[in-house]
Amino acid sequence: MPRHVDLFDDRIRLLFSGLDSLAVFRSELSIPYPTIERVEAGLDEVPSVWTWRLGISLPFSERRQGWFWTEGKKIFLDIRSRTRAVAIYLKPGSEFSLIAFDDSRPDDLAADIRSRLS
Repeated sequence: MPRHVDLFDDRIRLLFSGLDSLAVFRSELSIPYPTIERVEAGLDEVPSVWTWRLGISLPFSERRQGWFWTEGKKIFLDIRSRTRAVAIYLKPGSEFSLIAFDDSRPDDLAADIRSRLS
């Protein structure tokens, strides 16, 4: 995957490179643990192809990359398969209400993040 995930003592850091950094409009995204409300493996649904966004939303697939505005919320997605997604729901006042990204072992990563929340 074109992204790298680091778990630090105080935050999660996502690093993006190449064309993926252009698609998500970032080269790095930090998520402090105190801003996290909950973490889940998998994503119930992805925004519609017609959802207002800055990024990529391919029809006939689950690929979503970038910033999406849906149901009055701003979300950050870098996913190709919602079943492989790690979904981080953030507390009110955060830049995004949801950050979701693919991982080869979403259940393990979600559990590891949950164990770091206080």
